[in-house]
Amino acid sequence: MEIAKEESKYSREAEKAVKEGRVIELRTREGGPPLFVFMAREKGSHRDHIVGPTSCDCEYFLFHGILEGEGSCIHIQAYNIASRNESFRKIVVKREELKEILTEIFAYGKSLKLRKLISSR
Repeated sequence: MEIAKEESKYSREAEKAVKEGRVIELRTREGGPPLFVFMAREKGSHRDHIVGPTSCDCEYFLFHGILEGEGSCIHIQAYNIASRNESFRKIVVKREELKEILTEIFAYGKSLKLRKLISSR
């Protein structure tokens, strides 16, 4: 029962994140596969995450999803909702910009470059 309660809590939060446009599909002008980012809210200590249909780089997924087999995280759920509804926020960037975004996510937890690109559109 507790897991179902957590799932529904995450589902509501995941739907909200999708509506807020925080699941980003990044493609490079040079081609190649897309990369998906779950963008954290501006306030708070939450981080941006690289996400896909069955994986995420967040601590919750690594420790609970993989090690304990307890399912997905809010980021994967948001990705899957956005995928079903085709409601990703889509951005095309240069390969160098993508590298900068990824570097910021892994070094600082959030990408200011990604936020600047979004606010300039």
